[in-house]
Amino acid sequence: MVLRKINHNKKILSTKPINISKVEFPNIIQFRYDSKNDMKPLVFVLKIKNKILDGININFLKDTEIVKLLQEKNFKKLNNWSIYQESYRTYSTKKIKSLKLVEFDFVSGPKKPQQPKKPEGGINED
Repeated sequence: MVLRKINHNKKILSTKPINISKVEFPNIIQFRYDSKNDMKPLVFVLKIKNKILDGININFLKDTEIVKLLQEKNFKKLNNWSIYQESYRTYSTKKIKSLKLVEFDFVSGPKKPQQPKKPEGGINED
């Protein structure tokens, strides 16, 4: 199956620079990376070991899949691994540039459109 890149930039509330040594599960990070597929990945961090970052590239997940990913509690046993498996990536920490910690707007899930408010008052019976 061919993965399609999805732009989730509207869901980024804020970013701040971070050192790679401070990154851990379940941070969401964004960085520049020399890659054919995604030069600016948005990654849900699973672990960093031996200068290799393991993570799920959110740019290849749908909104509903991201909501499930953000609910995961243990990176060693992801409950919905079959959903994320094709978005799993490894990155060399030596090649990561412009690393930022991301605050993402998916804590409560995708926003539902609001219903228009009904006008106040009743029928004028003069």
